Amino acid sequence: MLALVFPAWFYLSSGLNRELLREGEPPSTLYVALALALPLYAVILGFPLIAAWYLKLDFRRTFRWRAPSVRSTAAALCLGGATWILAAQFFAWQRLIWPEAGGEELRKLSEMLQRFPDALALFVMALTPALCEEHFFRGFLLSGLRQAGGKWQAILAVGLIFGAFHIPMIRMPVTALLGILMAWLTWESRSLWPAALLHLLHNVCSVIFGERLMSDDLAAPQGSFLDLKFLLPAVVFFVAGLWLARNSGREEPASPPEREPLAGQAD
Repeated sequence: MLALVFPAWFYLSSGLNRELLREGEPPSTLYVALALALPLYAVILGFPLIAAWYLKLDFRRTFRWRAPSVRSTAAALCLGGATWILAAQFFAWQRLIWPEAGGEELRKLSEMLQRFPDALALFVMALTPALCEEHFFRGFLLSGLRQAGGKWQAILAVGLIFGAFHIPMIRMPVTALLGILMAWLTWESRSLWPAALLHLLHNVCSVIFGERLMSDDLAAPQGSFLDLKFLLPAVVFFVAGLWLARNSGREEPASPPEREPLAGQAD
């Protein structure tokens, strides 16, 4: 599935984004929204759903659609409210040794996104990635890798693959760390929804507050530390989220679930 999803997503995204960055009249807001959202719904979400239907897999088990516990939901709220600040801090440190490239293209895309109505921006930049990416990475992919190896092998693999999907390369390290965190939360909670909530809250906060957080009035003069009145509470909430997430599932299965029967295969 990964071998199908990556090239399909890459070429569809590249083809649509080429129009966004061409010289001349900027594309319409509707086109920009479709260019960003369509590859996620059609490929990242669509391919694993079709595969699960074709293989006659149990959707609830494959995509971990079980209801989350109160504790895992609280963990997702704590983590999602903290990771966007910690990610901004990570980027501030990373820029000291890895200058950001492709600034002109990112500037043009940022200007296009600023024309979005607030509801459309949150739908495209927050809800859509949280819904689509979690179903593929922490649902289909993590379930498959769980059956092939141990806990941390699966969690690390899913996180690194998740990071590799987020081009340009400067985004990959912090995205991989977030992917590992969300895979671990899914494993501990036995549910997809806490990771989806974490992902959604992280994206919502990044869309609404991210640019202001990185502005000169909130960053240290050297640019190496964000304002401590933001950073210290984020660290506290992050640690609290990790503590709440540990063994937050309602059940404690001793071993990975048995393989789901494939199409035409006896139970």
